[in-house]
Amino acid sequence: MKIVPLLTCFALATVAFAQDKATPQGPIVTDRPDFTESANVVPLRWLQFESGFTYQGIRGGSSISGPEALIRYGMAPRSELRIGIPDYGRLVLLGNSEVGFADGSLGFKFETEKPVLGFDVAVIVETSIPTRGAFSSDSSEPAVKLCYARDFSSGWSLSAMSVGVWTKDDGNRTILQQTVALARELSGGLGFFIEYAGTYHKSMKSEHVAHGGFAYQLSNDRQIDLHFGTSLSGNDRMPFIGVGYAVRF
Repeated sequence: MKIVPLLTCFALATVAFAQDKATPQGPIVTDRPDFTESANVVPLRWLQFESGFTYQGIRGGSSISGPEALIRYGMAPRSELRIGIPDYGRLVLLGNSEVGFADGSLGFKFETEKPVLGFDVAVIVETSIPTRGAFSSDSSEPAVKLCYARDFSSGWSLSAMSVGVWTKDDGNRTILQQTVALARELSGGLGFFIEYAGTYHKSMKSEHVAHGGFAYQLSNDRQIDLHFGTSLSGNDRMPFIGVGYAVRF
């Protein structure tokens, strides 16, 4: 856990003394509110902070978690440092309440110099950092994410992410995840998206989620979002709703 605040302070100090920030080539691009991470990195020497809260209904109770804080720092023209701050959550189930921390994360994102087959492509390598909290996995879980996206005419865009996670839960095993999102820019900085996310286990039933929402750019460097969705697996739909904020400086 000590490495997270250390690296956070390092990133903040580097930004404070940097003299050669890159000029952003457009409005802020975030990794939220959809599950699909963007295929773009934060501009060189810029710091981007993304956060939010999510409420989910479950059979016999509910849960709320946040701040979903992700710190992204542009280390080089096509790479970024990523620090995920542990969420703090509250689960109420059948009249019983449990509160505590989930895991943090540390990783890097690398963006290709040119599109691949017409798609912008980025690779994220990261690992979770156990907190030993109430919602912690209690072990590091490395992951690799392949992100790819393409813009079309009339403001439409398609993005997707393929993920491999190595976990020690119930023995060593690999979890595969796939997301696909379709988004459209509307007028005045408003946009919306619809998304499918699937998680595929070797010895368990697959999990499927339908997701959608809106993002509104308050300025070139600030964004707010509202998103909602539901699981499509089993008999319990477990709907959720969340809000978020992102800023770049």
